Amino acid sequence: MYQELALGPVAPGQTLQEWLFREIRSAILDGRLRAGARLPSTRSLAVRNQLSRSTVTDTFRRLNLEGYITGKIGSGSYVAQNLPDQYFQPERRTASVGRAHSGSQPSWLLPFQPLRKFGAAFQANRPALDLFPIDIWTRLSGRVLRRLSSSHLAAGDVRGEIELRQEILAHFGPARQVRCDLDQVVVVSGVQHALDLVCRVWLQPGDTVWLENPGYLGARNLFLAAGANIAPAPVDAQGLQVEHAIESLPIPKLIYLTPAHQFPTGANLALDRRVKLLAWARKHNIIIFEDDYDGDFRFATKPLGSVQGLDLGGCVAYCTSFSKLLFPTLRLGFLVLPVQLVEPILKLRNSTERFQPVPEQKTLAEFMRTGEFGHHVRRMRELYAERWAVLSGAAGRWLDDWLEVEPAECGLQTATWLRSGVSDLKIAALAAREGLEVYPISTLYAAGKPRQGFLLGFGAVAPRELRLGAQRLARVLRHAHGQ
Repeated sequence: MYQELALGPVAPGQTLQEWLFREIRSAILDGRLRAGARLPSTRSLAVRNQLSRSTVTDTFRRLNLEGYITGKIGSGSYVAQNLPDQYFQPERRTASVGRAHSGSQPSWLLPFQPLRKFGAAFQANRPALDLFPIDIWTRLSGRVLRRLSSSHLAAGDVRGEIELRQEILAHFGPARQVRCDLDQVVVVSGVQHALDLVCRVWLQPGDTVWLENPGYLGARNLFLAAGANIAPAPVDAQGLQVEHAIESLPIPKLIYLTPAHQFPTGANLALDRRVKLLAWARKHNIIIFEDDYDGDFRFATKPLGSVQGLDLGGCVAYCTSFSKLLFPTLRLGFLVLPVQLVEPILKLRNSTERFQPVPEQKTLAEFMRTGEFGHHVRRMRELYAERWAVLSGAAGRWLDDWLEVEPAECGLQTATWLRSGVSDLKIAALAAREGLEVYPISTLYAAGKPRQGFLLGFGAVAPRELRLGAQRLARVLRHAHGQ
């Protein structure tokens, strides 16, 4: 199969052969025609551009003689693997400038970026992707694709495929005490997508939003983009300090909440605070956006259900992503909407992205219907509990002099706090040089004096890497403290 080639206009006074030569050479040097790419035949190129065949063949001969293409006329022509040396110099200068710029400051300051190597200690917010049952997923995906009709290829439901929404309610209804009608469930690409939809139909520039402090940076960025005024709401060991927030903060239009596993501290919002917050939100017509991340991965204690399950006034928008439950590139999640937001959200979606990809939704529905989803979640829950035990033991042995580690009751990572006044940003930079990934919590504060600490992930990290990582981090901390 040859590479299609779009050509620019002929310059005044330029011969057709010179024009064609320069256009093809520029496409090669610019990278639009990659090394090894097959060029169109001389016949097709002549017909498409209303040129004589001889003009094209003479141009190809010149390109071949000057080292830009290889092959013979009539048997196919290809972009050469090694181009003439004199044309590399500008490319090298451009590349060197780019490298100098990109290396001018650590990656986590732009903002914090994870290392590329999967499974490195201590990657946070990553599931154990190496243990995902890809063979089962592939088999189910093949079955779904074989059954797709032409109507499935043409369009989808703006709410999401009905069989997936049914399976979502069948699992999350009992598991997380989600209570709603099927029409209130909307399939989205993830939490960011869901939050963006709610912001666009519910918030106006200047509206106040409560954001847990410290809290999720992705939510903060979305609220700022929406023109909202962020009121940082403090958290403690029992989650959002509801009474303090009600007394000291302006009444918001929306509250962003991670009640099952507060991000990043890991606190579980106490039941009395949930009840008080719901009653107050109903009174003031406030929408609570409940991000129920990691809610299915509680290790031992029985979790409280969702805040949405306690809601009698229709003020909670509940969201979960399958990114951590399964794998991030699936790009599927769901949003349970209060009745008052269903129609405006569907109208917005119908005018923008319309619907999520149908084959992936149907495959996920099959994965859930056959029981594979529940089996995988239970298996991962046990695995993460085992890996947390390894990290806890390693931290107690090697890191206790410098770090206070929060007990993890669920999820893929835990918060740790520096016992001294050393900057977590400094430690993160030193750790990155040792191949470690520690997420500085100070970057997650929207206001006030940030507490210094890290998120240490264990979900995607094998036990051996956790132990070795703890020893390497201990060396980093010892060096940072001048010991």
